[in-house]
Amino acid sequence: MNGSVPIRHITRDPAPQPGQQRAIELIDRDVIVSAGAGSGKTWVLTERYIEMLNYGTRPEQIAAITFTKKAAAEMKGRIRQAIAKMEETSASSEEAAYWNRCKQELERAVITTIHGFCTRLLKDAPLEAGVDPAFHVLDEKEAVLLEREVFTEAVDTWLQESGARAERVYRELGDRRTVIRNILALHHHMRTYHVREEDILSETFATLDERKERFHAIREELLQLADDALACVEELLDEREHPPNYLTDAHAWLTNLVSAINRTAGWDGTYERETADVFVSLKGNMWRNTGPDHLKALHGQLKEKVAEWLLYTEAPAYRELLRDIVSLTTSAAEKYREAKRRKQGLDFHDLEQVTTDMLSRHPEVAERWRQTLHYVMVDEFQDTNSLQKDILDRLIGSDGRVKQFVVGDGKQSIYQFRGADVAVFNRTDADIRQSGGAAVSLDVNFRTQHRLIHYINSLFAFLMQKEEGDPDYAVAYEPLVAHRKPPHDRPAVELLATAIPKDSDDDARQMEAERVARRIRLMVEGKEPLVWEARGGEEKPRPVEYRDIALLLATRTHLDVYEQALLNEGIPYTVVGGRGFYRKQEVLDVLNVLKFVQNRDDELALLGFLRSPFVHLSDETLYWLTREQRLSRAFFYLETPPREVEPVEWERLLQARERYLRWEQLKQTDNVYRLMRSILDDSGYISVLLALPNGEQAALNVEKLLDIARESDGQGLTLFDFLARMETLREEGMEETEAEWIRDRGNAMVIMTVHASKGLEFPVVVLPDLSRNVLQKGALSPRVLYAPGHGLAVKTFRESGEAEGDGLFDSLSEMARDRELKEAYRLFYVAVTRARDYLLLAGSQKEQKRPSESLKHQWLDWVVKHLGAKQLSDLPPGVLSLDTDWSLKVTWELDEAEDERREDTAADTVSVKKEKDLPWLQREGATAFYPLYAPLDLARDAKGGDVHSVSALMDYTECPRLYVLKHCLKMPQQSSSERNGVEAEQPVRRLTGIEVGNVLHRVMERVEQEVPVDELIADACQSEGLDFHTDDVVQTIHAMVDHYRHSEWFAKSRQAKRVWNELPFHYRIGPHTVTGVIDKLFVDVKGEATLLDFKTNWIEDENHLDRLAAAYTVQVQMYAAVVQELLQLPVKQAILYFLQGNRPVEVEVNALQLEQKKREWEQALAAMHRLSLEGALPPCTDESCHCRQYLNVE
Repeated sequence: MNGSVPIRHITRDPAPQPGQQRAIELIDRDVIVSAGAGSGKTWVLTERYIEMLNYGTRPEQIAAITFTKKAAAEMKGRIRQAIAKMEETSASSEEAAYWNRCKQELERAVITTIHGFCTRLLKDAPLEAGVDPAFHVLDEKEAVLLEREVFTEAVDTWLQESGARAERVYRELGDRRTVIRNILALHHHMRTYHVREEDILSETFATLDERKERFHAIREELLQLADDALACVEELLDEREHPPNYLTDAHAWLTNLVSAINRTAGWDGTYERETADVFVSLKGNMWRNTGPDHLKALHGQLKEKVAEWLLYTEAPAYRELLRDIVSLTTSAAEKYREAKRRKQGLDFHDLEQVTTDMLSRHPEVAERWRQTLHYVMVDEFQDTNSLQKDILDRLIGSDGRVKQFVVGDGKQSIYQFRGADVAVFNRTDADIRQSGGAAVSLDVNFRTQHRLIHYINSLFAFLMQKEEGDPDYAVAYEPLVAHRKPPHDRPAVELLATAIPKDSDDDARQMEAERVARRIRLMVEGKEPLVWEARGGEEKPRPVEYRDIALLLATRTHLDVYEQALLNEGIPYTVVGGRGFYRKQEVLDVLNVLKFVQNRDDELALLGFLRSPFVHLSDETLYWLTREQRLSRAFFYLETPPREVEPVEWERLLQARERYLRWEQLKQTDNVYRLMRSILDDSGYISVLLALPNGEQAALNVEKLLDIARESDGQGLTLFDFLARMETLREEGMEETEAEWIRDRGNAMVIMTVHASKGLEFPVVVLPDLSRNVLQKGALSPRVLYAPGHGLAVKTFRESGEAEGDGLFDSLSEMARDRELKEAYRLFYVAVTRARDYLLLAGSQKEQKRPSESLKHQWLDWVVKHLGAKQLSDLPPGVLSLDTDWSLKVTWELDEAEDERREDTAADTVSVKKEKDLPWLQREGATAFYPLYAPLDLARDAKGGDVHSVSALMDYTECPRLYVLKHCLKMPQQSSSERNGVEAEQPVRRLTGIEVGNVLHRVMERVEQEVPVDELIADACQSEGLDFHTDDVVQTIHAMVDHYRHSEWFAKSRQAKRVWNELPFHYRIGPHTVTGVIDKLFVDVKGEATLLDFKTNWIEDENHLDRLAAAYTVQVQMYAAVVQELLQLPVKQAILYFLQGNRPVEVEVNALQLEQKKREWEQALAAMHRLSLEGALPPCTDESCHCRQYLNVE
């Protein structure tokens, strides 16, 4: 039982805000916390956990549920750190022993995701759950592929065998692919809401019956309205000797309407085309809407009422169609369940469904847990669904023994597409209040400066309004209170406005993207003081850098437009959480070639192949080739070129034809991996990619596709099967991440989606594309909809374009659109609250003669109307001060932005170090930050080249077998023992050596800045997603940083003319490319370079140091060669700096030696290329070699 007296008094530093304190200390009742953006929610969760332990609750008596595995790991790490602190500061040995036991028990405690918790529940009670005790959880990709495969087969079989039923479904939905897509969507809804076939049909037919009753009621309403309008018109006609035409037209129309309605006295609401056409015609041919106001009002009411009446008709076989669709779905779902049973697997939906069923059938399972549990904590509760809440409710019970603590923010519920339902959060809030629990609001925002907070409050109080009778998924806005109050009154929000000429055919989005990129470049080059940092007890401004900026997109659809605009302006950037792997152009290019090799009649694949960098034929050439024949015939059989085709283009086509015929032969004997590797080698495609901007990422994506092909070969997939799988994953929008590239790119801005940014913060946030319609659907709009409590609806084939007895679909669609609109408000809120100091909004709009006063479905329109304008063009340039607490700057012309920037810069006393121009500093844009990463100067005949990291070359130099195991076969390590003390760096307590290195490198990147080292370490740990920033880690890394800061090289770097940190490069050696990152490079006043490579290895003795230095020499010599050859700078010193023992080692890097090394590297890379093709495993007789740590493969 919990103790009534705390073990000790806890003094928290910093002291919690009142709301935070209540959330921490109210442990004797149910509590729901509404945690606003940036309100310190994670800290509160940790402190509450410690508070419960302080009253005698043990970790095993607490279940903590989070939204993601990363969040669970972070929470456990923070709690572990807090417990360790309690143990260290204990007043007695008994107390210290208690906290030590808590620390040990924490490792077994329930701190996991909802799916992790369900897995644990099912593993603990497999008999009651009816699952195999050895079940495994299918990963998302595996589940999607299996579900699509089973459903496709089930639908195909059903369509072939179901006769008239199949004909009806096929006719109404349009084609086989649409049937499959919508059956899968219905399956998802049935599982999310945990409804069965009979439940859906029951609530659907009840809704249809209610609609039929409403149909008859609307008829009477329409008839009454028509009589009223007719009486009104007749009265107006009587008053006038010469009535206007509109009155006589109105009288005739109304007479016809009344007559038509009277003829429908026996109509039961079953859709009849002939009858419906009469009213559709009447609705489309009403009299001109003019005259007295009351008549104009009647005109509008009649039009709406006729349309509403027709929506309430029901197609003759509509219910049979619904039965067929539900029956097909449940039949396919049963086959999917059977397929999973054969694999002994459960998907994520199963975890929730099976757990709910188990707890419902066997309440004793939940009772067993209640014997142990005292508290259930749930984070991000706004993103749960009703099924997950049911699991938690059954677990908690109703007797009050288990207290619940749920934390969320309805304003940040943005995962409806995953089944999240903010209404669950709202209902739980009401339930806890009614049952005597506490509701706590965390409204103090510690992230964002006050002038931006005031703008956010004003904007969303305008947007998020909830009134009596609003649906339970509506969220009322709760204003935030700013904790940060930098001393200024300048705008913290800027609207970059773009006017689109009425007759313009230009791409508005591209035009806007170009202006956004230019504005970003201007703010950085102009050193605008937009970022506020605490220095000397108060916040002071500093110039914005690219690293401070995040460009957030609502969707990734037009990511390439913004990437290209940034590239054109020379702005360094990185795409974070890149999820569009299967839609990347380089991946599509390779798949196009494979499709063409698979099927030589695939004209689209051939076109993609010829236009891609594989062949690079111009559109003009393609036009002349196809002027008199199909493209495939020209490609295979044309012997002489059309006279309009350039010789060089014809030569490319002949080379492509020759290569293709070879690949077509290889298809008969090679697996997919070998075929793809041959295609890439023959064409030199990787080298071509590396010659393009951001080519390294593209090249690594192709390498990742090769890895996927190798994995598919292991599963026995043919080329046809592989391509079908890739198409499925692309169609399903599978969120496969791009290949990992350089971990940290220094001074680069980031691009990410708003969803990916949730939980993060950035000094400057850029939100472009505000003109996007937030409700716009693509070509794959759903044809089947389900709404809990209302049932199922299908959009049938509509010859007239209007509802034809399927009006229920329109009603459910309108409900869905309202839900989506409310979520669009919340997504916008999440986006703007990522900004700490400055928010740049960007949108474009054509001027309209009669702009609508109602809110459009655009973020831009919401911003504009909140400012009191009707459209964007109404806003004048300059600063708008609509409130004393916030202001907004409108920028039309970027020249104005430059003038204001100069004024702002002059007004603020910001110390900016000026650099004397040197030849290598005169580069523009991205190459000024990454001069070693400019596009390669690619020779025309370069082909067959690989891309390798410096580490791969090091591994090959040490042991070819190690290279094959680690980099070609990608085998896992069996142990963490050191490889002669080289790569496995000494761990610091609970941190691995790699994690220590990553944190240290992040710190060293900013070590020249006037920022406390402890703060740098904390920031680095947070950036790495680590929760181990405990005192011992801080002390260890702090000591290594101090070694450097007291060294001669730190002093020299402070005097240098230019310093690069984490400088990426790619370096061509023969046909191959080597990539890497130089830790630190600085250039002195004489133009001589010093490069430093930091190591965190633990030094045992002098012999150990010598072995380490010898192993790393290859790496440092490569860096020196890169600097001398690509930057054309003499290398004065190259230092291997072992920071653990403060042991710098100078590496010899004279020009003659580097020339010899380059020849050796070229030979090594050629051998590495041969090994990757042959797949052979070289022998190794050294029993102490690092290759022994990898799984033995003979």
